[in-house]
Amino acid sequence: SWRARANLIMTPDEFEDLPAGSSLSGIIFVDGTPEDLQKNLDVRGILVINGDFEVEPPANLTIRNHPIGSGLLVKDDLELESNATIHGAIYAGHWLEIDTDHDHEDEPITITVTGGLVGFNVRVQPPSGSTITINYNRPAVSTPLDPEFNASAPIVNINHWEEEY
Repeated sequence: SWRARANLIMTPDEFEDLPAGSSLSGIIFVDGTPEDLQKNLDVRGILVINGDFEVEPPANLTIRNHPIGSGLLVKDDLELESNATIHGAIYAGHWLEIDTDHDHEDEPITITVTGGLVGFNVRVQPPSGSTITINYNRPAVSTPLDPEFNASAPIVNINHWEEEY
């Protein structure tokens, strides 16, 4: 499990108390739903949220490559409403949204993903003038999801799909 492999396990309160501009490395596991991220955070590795996660202005989330893989994995809903640069897999077990809510002005956002997006439901509706760049990178997606590292993870690979009508 991600929790068993984590370099750092945090409660939502501990995660919220990180100072702006914090830099973390390895597998960071947050056991629950933290308040909305509204500060800069730099992760070299994998950020796992065991709940919902929302990135709001003026936050700037950066997830960098790491030998164990990198990415942002969220058990339930993920909302990216502010600037983010993410290398690796972005996974949301329920909603994965790149948009803005009406609590903030519709300032353009810049999101750059080198890897891929996986979500049960995906909605991309950023504010006007935003730049959303998603460059699929198979190794960046595959490394954190590799069954060798995640033997008990509920990942199903479908190599071939046919439908008859």
